[in-house]
Amino acid sequence: MADLRGFDANQVEPSTDFDPLPAGKYLAVIAESEMKPNKAGTGHFLQLTFQVMEGPFKNRLLWARLNLDNPNATAVAIARAVYFNAKILIMDEPTAALGPHETQMVAELIQELKAQGLGIFLIEHDIHNVMKLCDRASVMKNGQLVGTVNVNEVTDDDILGMIILGKKPPQAV
Repeated sequence: MADLRGFDANQVEPSTDFDPLPAGKYLAVIAESEMKPNKAGTGHFLQLTFQVMEGPFKNRLLWARLNLDNPNATAVAIARAVYFNAKILIMDEPTAALGPHETQMVAELIQELKAQGLGIFLIEHDIHNVMKLCDRASVMKNGQLVGTVNVNEVTDDDILGMIILGKKPPQAV
């Protein structure tokens, strides 16, 4: 235990602390990543340092921890890919076995990595995830490519038509 006898807080200059960032979207990059053991010594977590790149909070640092010894294998795989500086992730049904909370966490992580320029191939059956997470969608039926569309140019029904009927909407490539 530290011995604080003789310590006088009035003789110490206060440090400047940061107020929390207001809610909103910020462009940030991963400035640093480090794998660390947890306090119990039974596992590891990935310590990420993010740096805000623009706006009134430019150069502000933020921290996040991703548990690497986690029953959510998807989060572990994504964290390891980030740690090893992967440029492309291929994700096959990453939220299929997850509950709603975990699904939302993985979706937010995918969006963050996408915003940072990581290429992501998402193999997904959930049309809502496709529309929410993807820029483009390619549909295959019976081993053949039906077409590729920009998701912001089509509806759920257009993509469902590609999946069920093999019908290519006019905007498809």
